[in-house]
Amino acid sequence: MAQYPTMLLLALFFVVAIPLAHSTITTELTNLVELRVAGVLSCSATGNPVDTTSQGIAGVNVVLVCNGGQTELGQAITNITGAYEVTLHLVDGLSFDTSTCFTTVRLPAVGSCTLLPPTGILQAPITIISLTQSVVGVVGVFVGGLFSVVSL
Repeated sequence: MAQYPTMLLLALFFVVAIPLAHSTITTELTNLVELRVAGVLSCSATGNPVDTTSQGIAGVNVVLVCNGGQTELGQAITNITGAYEVTLHLVDGLSFDTSTCFTTVRLPAVGSCTLLPPTGILQAPITIISLTQSVVGVVGVFVGGLFSVVSL
């Protein structure tokens, strides 16, 4: 009787894939080796797009913070459309609770937008878009949510 290695590989795939398909994504991540957070800062009273024609604000520093703003993990500068992406490459893997992480913009923001409040902080929660297992660990892709104004 001939051996069929493809059948063995297919069976192994199902043994591994079925438990993963039924797992839930939590905010507690372990062995995270890369973290990407993307979003857009618009010229409005809240920093959020009002409609599809909302203009972005270029040259604004967006900071990724966790633990109630106690830990700064990274930062990025918005491009001409107001888009930003904070990318972190972690050597040993990191374990943390993403529910305590936010993207923040300290006001007044650099740029020509006069609609933003003159003082305070814009703060947006981050939401998991995808988790990908690589050879060295987990790559997490997140999106910055809607900004809210936090008084100082």
